[in-house]
Amino acid sequence: MNNSILLFDIDYTLFNTDIFRNKIIEETLSQFKLDEKRVRQFYFEYERNINTPVGINIKHFTEQIGKEFNLSPELLFSIMMERKRLYLESLYPDTISTLTLLSKEYTLGIFSQGYRSFQENKLKQCGIISYFKQEYIFIFPDKTLDSVLKTLPENALIIEDKLSVVQLIKSPLRTIHINRGKIKSTHSLSINNLVELPPLLKRLP
Repeated sequence: MNNSILLFDIDYTLFNTDIFRNKIIEETLSQFKLDEKRVRQFYFEYERNINTPVGINIKHFTEQIGKEFNLSPELLFSIMMERKRLYLESLYPDTISTLTLLSKEYTLGIFSQGYRSFQENKLKQCGIISYFKQEYIFIFPDKTLDSVLKTLPENALIIEDKLSVVQLIKSPLRTIHINRGKIKSTHSLSINNLVELPPLLKRLP
């Protein structure tokens, strides 16, 4: 497959969001003397009550947890946004090696959903933003909208973990479902990790 743009989702594709969440909780617990059960329950309830596809608002979240536990929202915000180690430890082991290999042959970009500042911060803190061409970093509050999909380059191939999103995307755009053991894939093009991506691309017309 030649002259194509590869657009990667971030969460559960390049970045293990579950590990990051646990590391943020552990960092918060190590920074402050708090009851672990209460803190984990607060995180769980906050995420469960998010009723918008854009996901977590870091500023609002740190204000709410600061109020709940009488903590500094500014320090909590710093923990969540600036602790580079937490981000690096949440990157999938196959991310950097695969991006390094693919960047030699393809133009790489991002197609992600969430608050742009938070999603871009993941790329920066993980040290991988330089792999992606700036004009092809697409981050939207809701990436499933037709109006959003129409903004993507027609020769793009999207690597996405959510099967529901994959099924919405139609030709001329193409998709590969990356299934990191979460559900059984029913998509015609699927991989279990990023290591499997380069050889699959070689087989595509």
